[in-house]
Amino acid sequence: MFRSPVLYSLGTNIDKSFDETFKDLFDSAFKEVDTNKYPATDVYTKNGKTFIEIAVSGFDEENLSITLEDNILTIKGVKTEEDKEREYQTKHIARRSFTRKFTISNVNDIKATIKNGILIIALIEKPKEENVKEIKIEV
Repeated sequence: MFRSPVLYSLGTNIDKSFDETFKDLFDSAFKEVDTNKYPATDVYTKNGKTFIEIAVSGFDEENLSITLEDNILTIKGVKTEEDKEREYQTKHIARRSFTRKFTISNVNDIKATIKNGILIIALIEKPKEENVKEIKIEV
């Protein structure tokens, strides 16, 4: 099948424009700050909580850090020294340091656990406050 480079480029540009135009409509309580795709990450909501799951197989708990500063949630993994005695025939498991950042808002508490090589971060939202405030008139 013949694919015109001009039409393919046009289609790609239209897709990008659509994504940029409607991006804000689909943002939730947080958004990813960087475009780094390593390690693999899932973000989902369940029972009123938002979860971030990151594949951290091969990282010890001591080599992972999670910080929150100015509404930026930063998850870092630091690579440890590899076994120099190994002679690899193939090497497909990525073991490199990483940093993932997310902008979050309206979060009351953050909890993190590791299970089966997956770092699970739960973002518990603050209860919604009423926007109505009663003002008493002083006499």
